[in-house]
Amino acid sequence: MAINYQNLKNWPFPDLEHKYDDVATMLYALGIGLGQDPTDARQLPFVYEENLKSLPMMAVVLGYPGFWLIDPKTGVDWRQLLHGEQGLIVHSPLPATGTVIGRSRIDEIIDKGPGKGALLYSSRNILDKASGKLYCTVTTTAFCRADGGFGGPSGPVR
Repeated sequence: MAINYQNLKNWPFPDLEHKYDDVATMLYALGIGLGQDPTDARQLPFVYEENLKSLPMMAVVLGYPGFWLIDPKTGVDWRQLLHGEQGLIVHSPLPATGTVIGRSRIDEIIDKGPGKGALLYSSRNILDKASGKLYCTVTTTAFCRADGGFGGPSGPVR
């Protein structure tokens, strides 16, 4: 099944609620290597409970919709999929604990042509559940190597 541009562009992502606490925040920081030197005062705010801070890039794991491109209705051959790039736009500092909503969408799908693949641009807003305050926007580009030639737009690229 080939990509259906309108179907994929309007993919129905549900809002995903994600609650995280101080333990999750510290484990994220430890998982990326902070805290290896317990005497480094620059690392302590991210791995110690007192005056705990979250790393901005923790937003990339919050409200994540999972591997949704495996759904056959997307028309994407997930076995030929490559992660192209990921970006993070910080609108406001992410609190150390909280409940957020991940709101995903497809921004654009670029058809590079038959045998040349397609680029799928998506983004996810991370918002505070209670106030709706926007913390971050996570952007992703996926290279669908086997899915070009579906008749979609050929550019421009962001």
